[in-house]
Amino acid sequence: MPTTPDGISSKPPGTDAVTDTTISSLTFNSLIADIYQALNKTKVVAQGGTGGQTILDAAKNLNVVTLADFAGTATVGGTPTAITFTTLRVYTAYSNEMRIVARMGSDSTTGGTNGNVDSLGAKAVKTIGPAGTEIDIGTGDWYQGSIREFRYVSTANSGNGALILIQSGGGAAKALYEYRIPYSTSTAMTTNAWTTWPLDTEVYDPSGLGAVASNTLTAARSGLARWSAYASPVASGAASNTFVKTRLFNVTNSVVVKTGSLIGAANGGEGSNRVGGLSTGAGLVEAGKQYRIQYYVFTTAGSANFNGWSTIGAPDLGDVLSLQVTLEA
Repeated sequence: MPTTPDGISSKPPGTDAVTDTTISSLTFNSLIADIYQALNKTKVVAQGGTGGQTILDAAKNLNVVTLADFAGTATVGGTPTAITFTTLRVYTAYSNEMRIVARMGSDSTTGGTNGNVDSLGAKAVKTIGPAGTEIDIGTGDWYQGSIREFRYVSTANSGNGALILIQSGGGAAKALYEYRIPYSTSTAMTTNAWTTWPLDTEVYDPSGLGAVASNTLTAARSGLARWSAYASPVASGAASNTFVKTRLFNVTNSVVVKTGSLIGAANGGEGSNRVGGLSTGAGLVEAGKQYRIQYYVFTTAGSANFNGWSTIGAPDLGDVLSLQVTLEA
């Protein structure tokens, strides 16, 4: 049966039947054989087929994503910061929204990570943080043997394109750090100067997002830090005011990241007016940098304490949470 290079078949010459004329068995049998051969032959897309004899070949020809693309689609090589992905699909060019799934060959690390898919060229590997911020890969984003999915975004990395890590359904990794004070302790806070708030305990950090030492939090991964700090300001005497404010301070770069909310006490008469409250805030942290929660007590005539609970004769119901910091990455 005549077939064009595109796989389009046409009727063989001399096969038209004539009324009241005997049909040649040779012509008839040859035509039927050609038809069955065509029916059993792999059909090109133009004929309504896929041009492939396997599901993966069909997916390649139709340019669609199949289960084979996701289930172990790529083998991984290279180094922890220069990863090579060799896919079953064998991509011929980077295209927006193309996806890669791979079992990682080593733990992720800081320092900038690139990925090279099917030898198409190295592209930055990023993850997405709060407010859509692109964040470099850091420690804990994946571990050796874990399965991760990446999506190529052509507009990422300042238009140079990047492989974006798609976080698993568990959401962002989280960590919790704190500082507690015994009920019997009421420590006075430094006034009229930015001062470091104590922070000394890691409560929960299964993903290794950070580490606490010397009242300083070192971020292992970039992400979002939230804090909540309790203070008890006192305004003493007529027309006196005392306010407590907190901030997230980047020790490494010596810059303020974000300031927190205000706790205030005011007194329009004699005696003292004491209040207790929380100063809260949130700010972005970068992997490898050190941070502290700092406070400022402004007072015209008064003071502030980390714990006002014991100073008012309250019963001992256990220690007091003074500062709590959470990390999300």
